[in-house]
Amino acid sequence: MELEDLMRFANAYARLGWTIQEQLKDVVNGDCDDINPNALAEIDRTMRGFNEDLDAAIDAAMSATAQV
Repeated sequence: MELEDLMRFANAYARLGWTIQEQLKDVVNGDCDDINPNALAEIDRTMRGFNEDLDAAIDAAMSATAQV
């Protein structure tokens, strides 16, 4: 990851705010039981494209929450 990419990631993460950052931790850990759909949508808009593993975790969370 280039330094510029790291700075873009850090800025995007900071813009999420602490409540959505906590939701992002749950997404990454696969704990999607209590994910707020609005927070997940914001995570998808803001964080998608930085890392393949993160994108996969977002996709899994979206699939899990769509089944509820």
